[in-house]
Amino acid sequence: MRKTKDLKRFPEWSGVFQNHLCTVWHLLKNMFGRVTLPQALFAGILGIAGGIYIFQPVFEQYSRDQKELKEKLKLAEESEKKKS
Repeated sequence: MRKTKDLKRFPEWSGVFQNHLCTVWHLLKNMFGRVTLPQALFAGILGIAGGIYIFQPVFEQYSRDQKELKEKLKLAEESEKKKS
């Protein structure tokens, strides 16, 4: 809705937007036009798997930290019970 109002206020912009959109569309079409759907799915799965592989140590460290915090909390609760 807002684009339409802007184009009515500034009619000279309409050609600029159309030219840029056409340029972007043709660029994307030429870049990805020859990639088939199975190739795109394979590339997506490979990208996700690669990201998980790269960040795996971060996930493991978070898991270890959570286990340590749970143990500390458990020990603190036990010591609190002993004091009571």
